[in-house]
Amino acid sequence: MKKNLNTTLLAVALLLVSLTVGATAQLKYFQDQAPQVNQQPIIMPHEGDDRAAPILSDIISIDRDISVFSGLTRSVAEVGARLKDENKNTTVLAPKNTIITNLPRKPWEDPHDEEEASAQGTLPAELYRGDSGEDRAASNLRKFVEAHLIGISPWQKGKANQVTTLQGKTLWWEEEEGVRKIYPDGIVVEQVKDDVPNGQIWVLNGVINY
Repeated sequence: MKKNLNTTLLAVALLLVSLTVGATAQLKYFQDQAPQVNQQPIIMPHEGDDRAAPILSDIISIDRDISVFSGLTRSVAEVGARLKDENKNTTVLAPKNTIITNLPRKPWEDPHDEEEASAQGTLPAELYRGDSGEDRAASNLRKFVEAHLIGISPWQKGKANQVTTLQGKTLWWEEEEGVRKIYPDGIVVEQVKDDVPNGQIWVLNGVINY
């Protein structure tokens, strides 16, 4: 009996190690390819802080399922500041890690890169070289992040309550057979996090067209 118990515990331990290593490797692969942009430090509420409750900037940084998107928000100074602002309500539409890492192009790339590079007789990667390339990547990344932020919270259901993202895309949501979907693309909302004083986080199984 003791031998069987030890074998079971060993199997569970190996499984946990395998899952942890796999998730860490996937996240590191994505982070290694990200452009070098200034990332704001994570600031957690602590004892003695004047704020009694956590806000968006606090809770987005501790959710492992959306850690990639969380990192991207901290790479855009204006967005990081907004999520720390208790006077600006925001609905954060955060794609899951696996959604972002499996995108056909990186969040800082433009859908017209190939066309533009071809016209210049170069490769798309060359568009992101040097200072101008870094500026280009930073601008594209900001568009991607702001496409997933809405400047109101709570956000009411129905096309009559359609809103515009900070990037300028018009969205609305419906509930179909108990499933919340964001239109016009029908993106499934997997989870709605608890409210905090300056907004709410919705975890998406897709990305807003960027």
